Amino acid sequence: MTSVAILCGGKGMRLGGLDKSVLTYGGVSFIDRITKLSLHLSDRVAWVGKEVTVPWIDQVDTLHDDPLLKGQLGGSVAAMKWAIETTGREWVWLFACDMPLIDLDLVIPLAKKAEAVKDQTVGCVLYQDRGSNRLHPLCALWKAEAALAYRSRISSMGLKGLARELGYAALLPQSQAEQAKLMNINRPEDLVCLKVQERT
Repeated sequence: MTSVAILCGGKGMRLGGLDKSVLTYGGVSFIDRITKLSLHLSDRVAWVGKEVTVPWIDQVDTLHDDPLLKGQLGGSVAAMKWAIETTGREWVWLFACDMPLIDLDLVIPLAKKAEAVKDQTVGCVLYQDRGSNRLHPLCALWKAEAALAYRSRISSMGLKGLARELGYAALLPQSQAEQAKLMNINRPEDLVCLKVQERT
């Protein structure tokens, strides 16, 4: 069993302070898209950094970022604590709400990989770009208790460094289309790319 935490507390500074969670793709807000996906994966879902709104009020928990850490690190640590202390589940999905193209076809292979390596010393299962070897720690399954053991060092490591320290199992995107699903919407040009993709 897993739980799911959606990081949605970013300030969208590179987008002029826009709340990225309410941006839309296919007529559906980013946060609604990722919440629907999350509820397919688990009955324990949390938003981190944003108050839960209708229609999710009875289905989703609200978490606050860890106050000692900034940005995605604060949200990630809060999510892992919640997974252990509230849900009692070993593995937690971490998703960023600014990745609106994530879907079941992308995440189910991660779940299968986690099952395959569950008896190995692996603390994270994620995607790794072909060529650049870039890791995607916010479309990933994390072993919460193992990750929290590094809480005092996580600010200097970052999530990618934490994945390397824990040991990770990586999948490679199988196509350009699959690679495109891992896009973060951080900059105005990212929004332009998303709108182009929406029209095709």
